[in-house]
Amino acid sequence: WVEIKRMQRDMDNIFNNTLRLEGTGNSQELASSPSNARDLRSWRPQVDITESGDHYVIHAELPGVKKEDVSIDFHGNNITISGQRSYEKKHETEMYHHTERSFGKFTRSIPIPKGTNPADIKASYDNGVLEITAPKPKDQVPQKITISEKSESN
Repeated sequence: WVEIKRMQRDMDNIFNNTLRLEGTGNSQELASSPSNARDLRSWRPQVDITESGDHYVIHAELPGVKKEDVSIDFHGNNITISGQRSYEKKHETEMYHHTERSFGKFTRSIPIPKGTNPADIKASYDNGVLEITAPKPKDQVPQKITISEKSESN
């Protein structure tokens, strides 16, 4: 794990140096606008997928994204979440010294089992968290099997 952490740190340093060196050779590009960082960084919302007895639940973190900027599609046993987080510049005189937040379009596709009825998939959005509930296909819902006593016929 130490080697992986070192490699991740090195890649972060390369990325940060690339941002500083692009264009004028300093961080002036980032100081005026986060657009360069936006172009070089892609944003993928964090997703949790859980399973209960008869359904799957997908939670996607979408901070700063309006509900009307999110769409959910079902195609070929995949639920695809897509949308856009817009950059809002508040003041013309803002000078960015550092930015880590990403803006722009995003998409996430999550495979779900064959036989899922798209009409039964429900979605809600609250405080920047999208929740999608998809019922399991009938053949994947756990069934109870009763255990009988073994008869002694010897």
